[in-house]
Amino acid sequence: MKKNELKKIQSRVTQVLKQTSKHLEGVGKEAKILVKRGENELSKISRMGKAQFEILALSVKKEQLYRRIGMKVWKLSTKGKLTTDKLKAFCKELSEINKRVKSKKKTIDRVYKGK
Repeated sequence: MKKNELKKIQSRVTQVLKQTSKHLEGVGKEAKILVKRGENELSKISRMGKAQFEILALSVKKEQLYRRIGMKVWKLSTKGKLTTDKLKAFCKELSEINKRVKSKKKTIDRVYKGK
C-alpha cells in the first residue's frame, strides 16, 4: 500500500471513530436521562406504596378499635354501667385514626400527581 492511501484510510478511520464517539456520548446522555426517570418513578411508587401500607395498617387498627368498642359497650350494658364518658376515649382514638388515614390518602394523591 502506498503511503498516501494509508493516510487516507487512517484519516477515514479517525473520522469514523470521532463520529462513533459523539454518537456514544449522545446514547450515554439519553441512557442517563432514562435512568433518572426510572429512579424518580421508583421513588414515587415506593412513597405511594408506603402510604398505602400505612393506610392498611391504620384500617386494621380501626377495625380492632371497633371491636374493642363493641366489647366495651356490651360489657358495660350487661352491668348497667353504660355511660358516654367511658366511650369518649375510644371515639377520640377512632377520630385520630380517621385523620391519619385521610392524611395518607392526600399523600398518595400528591405523590401520584408529582407534587
